[in-house]
Amino acid sequence: MVARLMANGGRRVANEDPDDLRQLLQLRAVLDDAILAAVRGLRRGGATWEEIGSSIGVTRQAAIMRWAKKM
Repeated sequence: MVARLMANGGRRVANEDPDDLRQLLQLRAVLDDAILAAVRGLRRGGATWEEIGSSIGVTRQAAIMRWAKKM
């Protein structure tokens, strides 16, 4: 549902209101923060980098490169 709302928002901005582009970019920041919080929680809970990477279809090293420095 959220993905559908975001896609609709993108189409609305594309067709009507360029000022709302800023709000779409803010959503990206919120989503990035939520994902980082999830990764941190998974790591605190004992999940390995391999498990995290596998869950999103990337290698252990790709997961480490993406999030380890932000931990």
